[in-house]
Amino acid sequence: MNQLNVASSFTVSPNIGNRLLAVLQGRRIAGTLDLELPTDITRSVYQTNIDTALQWLRENYPYDEDAAIIARIEREEREEEEKLIRRAEQLGLYKPQSGSYENELGENDDISGKSVLKEARKQNEARRREEEERDRREWLEGEAQDRAKLQHQIQQNTALQKAQESAITEGMDITSYFILLSSLSTYNICSAASGGSKGTSSPGMDSKTPSARYELGH
Repeated sequence: MNQLNVASSFTVSPNIGNRLLAVLQGRRIAGTLDLELPTDITRSVYQTNIDTALQWLRENYPYDEDAAIIARIEREEREEEEKLIRRAEQLGLYKPQSGSYENELGENDDISGKSVLKEARKQNEARRREEEERDRREWLEGEAQDRAKLQHQIQQNTALQKAQESAITEGMDITSYFILLSSLSTYNICSAASGGSKGTSSPGMDSKTPSARYELGH
């Protein structure tokens, strides 16, 4: 085609006319007639020229443009889904099943693979339950220790009360009783410190001294 005549009586050069026809035919096949044309075409021709060229193509080269548009939409959706999956793989949120033998399946035998996000959620839940159980055991152990301390305190108070009652029954003054108890405790401590001595001499006294010999003789 050397020249493209338009309904408005305007004409375009053969180069621009052929380029316009080639671009429009490619858009018909790809289902992208809704996209804008290249700027070199839009600067050179009017919209009426474009409409005339498209009408000429439809009359001389019939093509199912609706089917091409549907195929384009499906293709774009598929490409977008693949892009999202690749992005999820890079972020570690999705692990697809490659299709090789005995590969691990997802939940409910999902062939798309296991979700790393779901696995992380399960691990966090298990860790949270473990921490709660540990806190519960520590609380129970603390309660048992507090109960044992309280029981020991009660026993001490009971023993002291019985000692006081016994002292009163025997006619001993309470103050004298505690003085005696303190003296006995001091004596026991001193005995424990020097308790291992096999001789009968007093602590700190040499048996060879006159006073020691005197005490040993009496």
